[in-house]
Amino acid sequence: MLYRVSMLNLLLLALALPQVQIAETLDDFHLAAAQADGDRYFAHFTEDAVFLGTDAGERWSLAQFRAYAEPHFSKGQGWTYVASERHIQLGADGKFAWFDECLQNEKYGEVRGSGVLQLLGDSWKIAQYNLTFPVPNDLAQGVVKKIAAAERVGTPRAESWVVEDGDRSLFVWNKVVPGQLKLPAEERPIVVFLPSASFSARASWDFPLRDYSVMEFLAGQGYDVFACELGGYGLSTPAKPNPIGGCESAQRDLELMVTDILKKRETDKIVLVGHSWGSQVAGRYAMQHPDQISGLVLYGFNWKRRISEEGLRSWYGEDAFEGPFRQVTREVAQGDFIEGFHEEDTPEAFTRHLLSQGKQVPSGALHDYASKLPLVDPAGLKMPTLMLAGRLEYFPPGQALATESRTQLREFYGSLPGNKHWIEIPGAGHSAHLDQPYKLFQRCLLGWIRQVK
Repeated sequence: MLYRVSMLNLLLLALALPQVQIAETLDDFHLAAAQADGDRYFAHFTEDAVFLGTDAGERWSLAQFRAYAEPHFSKGQGWTYVASERHIQLGADGKFAWFDECLQNEKYGEVRGSGVLQLLGDSWKIAQYNLTFPVPNDLAQGVVKKIAAAERVGTPRAESWVVEDGDRSLFVWNKVVPGQLKLPAEERPIVVFLPSASFSARASWDFPLRDYSVMEFLAGQGYDVFACELGGYGLSTPAKPNPIGGCESAQRDLELMVTDILKKRETDKIVLVGHSWGSQVAGRYAMQHPDQISGLVLYGFNWKRRISEEGLRSWYGEDAFEGPFRQVTREVAQGDFIEGFHEEDTPEAFTRHLLSQGKQVPSGALHDYASKLPLVDPAGLKMPTLMLAGRLEYFPPGQALATESRTQLREFYGSLPGNKHWIEIPGAGHSAHLDQPYKLFQRCLLGWIRQVK
């Protein structure tokens, strides 16, 4: 009987052994930090480990984390976290495990650690560690407000100027917190917004209803933000000798404006954001001027699915293709809003704001959609690229073309050669920045731009 009990105990010990080893690894990991023993501390990581700190910007490779920690360790200054609760789960193959633990710290109180370990040889190594501050639900709203206030660098100032092209004028609208202009260029990155086929850039991106303005939001976060009105949009003079406009014509206008912005700000890079037809212009410009683009956002993009002239006339008017300009009507201004997915007063307020910026736009964008797509080659976009859209754009009931478009965009996304990311905003359509989850749109755009170097 004793023999059988001993064997049972050994069996149970063998089954529990990985969890015991993992717990010992984590305990020694924390003890090494408390003793400021850098060599022992970092020996617990895999070579490609990632450490996620409590600050949103702290996503560190092992080399980056070592560079942060070793100056402290060299002075005998460590940090003490003791696990008061821990949960470990072993993967089916026995080579990976994940954990979460409650940690006690004299300065911060209770914090939470979680992550992944990998079995290398006979040792468990930390592949990822994530340190967070748990926030009680009844305090969360106040904490979020304090974070938002801390992130905002000041009140933006609005300014406009004109870029001359012979006897033509191209209108640039800027928002920036004045104090930011005293900082080095790398500390106040430039973001440039382009118009869509029917919405002028300023009207779309600086919509002054409550806190809808994307320009105001980004400027308040420390960015130097511009809306570039291409020829014939807003206050900008139509292109000559091609007043019809279109993507190819817009390239020269954008080159003139970007060159002027870079010269004024004494820098050489921008993040370029195009919406709908503006994403065609942005993508094509990025292909031709990759050295100027630190990041590219293709928002509401359509790659190569052409739209029939008949279909475009049915929406934009029978005479939409007849002359160099077409009218922006109330129906066109409100065409992107989906019933039930916007705040009640937004469509009417946006219509008034948009029409105050001009009641006609060049017809060239429609010609692009009818006969010239595709205009952008994904192989030519080697800079960080974000594909951004409202999820409802791809799933309107009964529209097979939406599914076809999304399938094509997935092919486009898969062909992008560089750093890339795909975001769909739930509960939003083609103009997600005007729909009910507009704040989520703003946060997603900011989150991606922040990681662009």
